[in-house]
Amino acid sequence: MKKKMDPTKKIKLIFFIEYIAIAIIVITVAILRMTGVISYSSRRVDIFNWITIFGGSWIIIDAAWAIFSSYRRKKTSLLDKLTLLPLGIYLVIFDISCFAGGKNDTYFTLYGVCAALLYVGVVYLFQGIYHYYYPTPQVLELIKQDEEEKKKKALEAEVTSIETKEEKKDIE
Repeated sequence: MKKKMDPTKKIKLIFFIEYIAIAIIVITVAILRMTGVISYSSRRVDIFNWITIFGGSWIIIDAAWAIFSSYRRKKTSLLDKLTLLPLGIYLVIFDISCFAGGKNDTYFTLYGVCAALLYVGVVYLFQGIYHYYYPTPQVLELIKQDEEEKKKKALEAEVTSIETKEEKKDIE
């Protein structure tokens, strides 16, 4: 009979696999883009710029929010926010330069997009490995909830068994 995996390890493993999978996908897209398998398109660059101008701004706002709000700091990993902060700054600067006419330079946009994607991939690889050993506050909260549910079920089972024993005694 198979032995069940510890719920704590299971939750940490799920998040680890999620981080690593995202990192592999992003790095693969960056490599395909660098090698020319995914070709350059002005429309793709426009879409990338519009998405990342808001995404980069949100990364900066979210990092500032996590730094200055004690409530938010308890719920998130400050390391995650600070490792992505340079990306947010880079994306905003890159997008502004593209909007100012830099997207006409194919190599500028090619290597600019690839640099951002590779950075995201490396950061997510790091976060996946790091958070396997040092889980985020969100993961720790999930683990705590899982343990509380187990205790609650065990208590309910104990109460049920006591009630059935009392019923048997009453019948006798």
